[in-house]
Amino acid sequence: MPTEISGSTGVNKIQDGTVVAGDLASSVNLGKIIATYTDQDNSAVQTTSKESWTSTAAAITLTPASTSSKFHIVANACQDLNHGSDYSSAPDVTWSVTRAISGGATTNNVTSSPNWRIDARGGSTLHNTNSASMTMVGIDSPSTTSAITYTVKFYNQSWGGFDGSVGTRYDTGNGGYGGANITIMEIAG
Repeated sequence: MPTEISGSTGVNKIQDGTVVAGDLASSVNLGKIIATYTDQDNSAVQTTSKESWTSTAAAITLTPASTSSKFHIVANACQDLNHGSDYSSAPDVTWSVTRAISGGATTNNVTSSPNWRIDARGGSTLHNTNSASMTMVGIDSPSTTSAITYTVKFYNQSWGGFDGSVGTRYDTGNGGYGGANITIMEIAG
């Protein structure tokens, strides 16, 4: 017998044991977290190469439970910019989480990372580096049961006479901080 929830009967009128599994739709497992993965890169990764993607060591390889699985992705990186000798140049870095499906293509941005830019033109040798924490968040629906590798990466698109380096920073002092990390929750679809 169906239970009507209204202002006069209320939810408090439902007795224990009156709603059984057979009363629920077969899709009640939608949205259930079925697996959680995490990885931490405790190193500094730097590059001086412009116009190229560089991988951090923060990466997760997983095999989806089904083609309808969705993945909630949260990644963070401690960005480090070293200006080199040209303080009039602008370091310009894009952060992303990429997805590579085994036997398939690589998708360069499965998170909502904007183009993060720290502009420290006019600096001096006293302020040669800049650091900032970059957070990337996204939902990915890869529609596959093949193995997938998610990797935290950055793209150096610095301009001008930029001759410094960009990448991640890891400091061992005070218990260690920085680097890059990624956490993924697989959600039943």
